[in-house]
Amino acid sequence: NAVGISLPSANSAPVTPAATVPSAPTSVVAVSGNAQLAVTWVAPANTGGSPITDYLVKYSSNSGSTWTNFIHPVSTALSCTVTGLTNGTSYVIKVIAKNAVGISLPSANSAPVTPATVPSRPTSVVAVSGNAQLAVTWVAPASTGGSPITDYLVKYSSNGGSTWTRFFPSSGLPITTTSCTVTGLTNGTAYVIKVIARNAVGISLPSANSAPVTPAT
Repeated sequence: NAVGISLPSANSAPVTPAATVPSAPTSVVAVSGNAQLAVTWVAPANTGGSPITDYLVKYSSNSGSTWTNFIHPVSTALSCTVTGLTNGTSYVIKVIAKNAVGISLPSANSAPVTPATVPSRPTSVVAVSGNAQLAVTWVAPASTGGSPITDYLVKYSSNGGSTWTRFFPSSGLPITTTSCTVTGLTNGTAYVIKVIARNAVGISLPSANSAPVTPAT
């Protein structure tokens, strides 16, 4: 009043504003692995007034037309590894936050990522004698690992496979077909050949050695 203010009232009983669902997680990133994707995301900016209790992770192999739930233990961690995927198939990921009230809107989709591994080994390596050279053919790996073959490493040995030398074509270009001519060899010396496939992930195990073949003229 004109004189001043009263003492304060007694406090009200404690009241908590009604909680709501969280906001959406953000910044979903997926990194390729062998039949799996390592996924990370950023927590919602707003929990809705109730702690986050879990994240639902979903993946799609058709750019988001349909989705599959990735079944994993309840967790509030901001990462997980989505397993059971198919190498060579592109996936997008989305993440949904959950609290005691309900679930958030889904995050924006991750960029498309394709699981992959190294190729299987080439097979059926055959060498045919020439003048200081061998004409070599092989069969491509049965599996590319989900990533295209980028080149083949061709190696030769003159001591039965104890030591190996890599063959580099004079063109300086990678070997991308399933044949090449290994030059610069010594007539009268027996050689064995092995071939290794490479993709964006890495290199395969080597093929079995070819039968020994001796260049001659």
